[in-house]
Amino acid sequence: MKAEIISVNSIGSDDQFIKHELDAFGISSVRLTKAVCEETPLREALRHALSKSELVVITGAYSDSFLMRKVVADVLGAPLELHEDSWERIREFHQNTSKELEPDAQNHAMMPRGSTVFPNDHGCTPGCAVSRYGQHVLILPGTAGELIPMFSDYVAPYLTILTDGTIVSRTVGVFGLSEAVLTERLADLMSEANPSVVSYAKDGEAILRVTARAADRKSALALCDPVVEEIRKRLSVNVYGVDVGSLQKAVVALQLDKNMKIATAESCTAGLLSSRLTEVTGVSAVFECGIAAYSPEIKHSVLGVPTELIEKFGTVSPEVAGAMADGVRRVGKASLGVGITGVAGPDTSEGKPVGTVYIAIADEKRVWVKKISTALLSSGDGEPDRDSVRALATTHALDLVRRYLEALPTVMAGGEIINPQQQAASIPESRVEDDGNETKARGIKRALSLLIPWKGDRKIDVARKLTLILSIFILIGVSTSIFYFRILQPLENQKLFSTLRGLYETSQPFVQINSNIDYPEGMLTQFYALYARNPDVRGWVKIEDTNINYPVMLDRSNGYYKNRNFDRQPSHYGVPYFSKDTSFISPLSVNRSMVIYGNNNRDGQMFSDLTLYYNNIDFLRRHPVIEMNTIYKNAKWKVFSVMVLTEPTHDNDSFDYTRSVFTDEIDFLRFAGELKIRSLYNIPPGTVDVQEGDSLLLLSTDFESTADYNGARLVVAARKVRSDEPETVNLSGASYNSNVIMPPEWKKRRPTRADNAYTTSTLSPSTTYISDEDDETTSPSSETSTEPSATVTPRTPTTTESEYSEPQGPTDSEPDTTTEPTNTTTSAAVTTTTTTTTAPPTTAPPPQEYEA
Repeated sequence: MKAEIISVNSIGSDDQFIKHELDAFGISSVRLTKAVCEETPLREALRHALSKSELVVITGAYSDSFLMRKVVADVLGAPLELHEDSWERIREFHQNTSKELEPDAQNHAMMPRGSTVFPNDHGCTPGCAVSRYGQHVLILPGTAGELIPMFSDYVAPYLTILTDGTIVSRTVGVFGLSEAVLTERLADLMSEANPSVVSYAKDGEAILRVTARAADRKSALALCDPVVEEIRKRLSVNVYGVDVGSLQKAVVALQLDKNMKIATAESCTAGLLSSRLTEVTGVSAVFECGIAAYSPEIKHSVLGVPTELIEKFGTVSPEVAGAMADGVRRVGKASLGVGITGVAGPDTSEGKPVGTVYIAIADEKRVWVKKISTALLSSGDGEPDRDSVRALATTHALDLVRRYLEALPTVMAGGEIINPQQQAASIPESRVEDDGNETKARGIKRALSLLIPWKGDRKIDVARKLTLILSIFILIGVSTSIFYFRILQPLENQKLFSTLRGLYETSQPFVQINSNIDYPEGMLTQFYALYARNPDVRGWVKIEDTNINYPVMLDRSNGYYKNRNFDRQPSHYGVPYFSKDTSFISPLSVNRSMVIYGNNNRDGQMFSDLTLYYNNIDFLRRHPVIEMNTIYKNAKWKVFSVMVLTEPTHDNDSFDYTRSVFTDEIDFLRFAGELKIRSLYNIPPGTVDVQEGDSLLLLSTDFESTADYNGARLVVAARKVRSDEPETVNLSGASYNSNVIMPPEWKKRRPTRADNAYTTSTLSPSTTYISDEDDETTSPSSETSTEPSATVTPRTPTTTESEYSEPQGPTDSEPDTTTEPTNTTTSAAVTTTTTTTTAPPTTAPPPQEYEA
């Protein structure tokens, strides 16, 4: 494949980066064209390139991106359309960086119709690829800080599809070494062709890209991995991460792993550090606050920097930087504080030259300070410009935080213990109470004398005070427990799963891959980040218009995740998890029936919404489809039964809805029929049928407090959408099941009055509730059900029963019926038909059939 690179208004070496990357994919770059960003010349350059090459790469600055896409759209006949995800990212980028949206900002989200969009994780404008008649045009940003990670994360996988074999690239992020030093230390590795090693400079960092070509991905990784490990060994602590994308992503990942929260206070960088952190997905779980404190007054009043410290050392000093870091840590209630103060230019300040910056980090006990001067800037030619000082300062700050986090749980060298007196002195006077007020002191002493036993107190007074103290401690303990379990833990749980949803919806394997993690072969891309955090993840379940949008875990023991969260920490919320019989060995694993358990905390989290919504037929009609993806396959599932059941144990004979193994297809269809006749609702025949070869999904949660007996479960059963049918289904004809089979416990505990009914929307006085004890014809263990049945006929209502009407509440009436099974066999299927008689005998209506 031949390629041409069109560089629009380029003054850098980005075209050389693209040329080298194309060479690694076996794509020969036969031509490099420099073009100005004007419509007519650019159109002619593109047409000329397409006449000679199968691949054209256009790269240019942010300001030129819209015209570049407009020209491509005109030449290829692909009109520009608004790409909603890109527009949302652009707005979020401007919000995070406190920049105003330009009037024409939406133009940068206009993409040629049918294009593949490459998200920009480090800037504003996305890239894209447009294919027509076997030719491909790529439009990419023209700055290294945006181009290199975009190429690694998104463009490289796209090019892999276009070329023979498999190309795998891994990136090693390096900070603190010049390009000359890197070339000297890695000269032998950079001289190799496969895998190749190339270095690219970016904002004081260096990105080492290791690229290998092989017949398959596994072989290509086998070529890359030893080289990556050798680079890590040679560069040691200067390596900040492998395949992490950027230094700020590496820092956020370490914070999540160490459970450390951060707060920032910036003077000369004006919020640039917090902006770089907040561009990372999931940072909300670890970033507390960012304060831009330019003036000495703000440093004192907000951060608590002592005025005498500022007067003695000046605002640009290691002492003030340390006080800023410690102050913002306490203000933000964070684990770690970062303070930056310096001279960004263009003029000197306090006698210090431009480029002088002090960076400090502080935890609860120590503070570390690092000085940056003009000599540390990469160019070294004259005075540095304002933007380069700010960029380098924030990069050094990120690297300092990274080294601190990597050193944990040991203490990073070079720190000084925070002086408690200095820390107290840093609190603004407005926050310090007047401890010398004698009246207040006497009042406190008097209050304590009423509570604490004193010498001379009578025994009865001592006993009374001790009882009072004990009562206070009990009250505090109870209040703390209530606060934690009712307020704090629910909020923590919501925050955790919000972070997990962010990882699930945005993760890319080319960012998340780490050589230390053995990812399952064939795993879907959206699970890589989740698997890296907890390898027990096996799926994701989601129901529209509910809070059910959670990962599903592998149950390695008996309900391990019932009382542990995704990070394996104790939690009464737990995480939804598959039954222990579910198999996820490979993409070829087949599960005919899968059960997912989830806790019902009755507060809208986890599976609470199952009992809140699916106990209402109107919700079922509107939401008959569940999304449940495993780590290997995406799938939708159509609901065909909502049941109140009892968890099967060796102590009872309850219907076993947890079965996952069946002797044959007849046994499987009989099981599906048992689920159908226990449904609270009648699903119209032909809407959601179960056939041979289908797979079932059952969601199960606690229903004890509602049903008022131990072991009650609400179970929602669904059938996997087949490849040859639409994902939607019309259940407008669904109705209440007037002959629903309930567990034996329901018969013993059912209420006697309508106002005691556990649901007025599902169970009604006109409904005949048959328990498993009453109905032997449909029990899996009964003799009459030993014959295979593709069509299941439940107990038929007697002729004395009225037509089904809108439900009002349960009743005490028992159906006075007897059953006599008759078996009818045909060549197509075996059907079990139950004839119901009453006393006096009458002719029963034709049985109502439910398709399995």
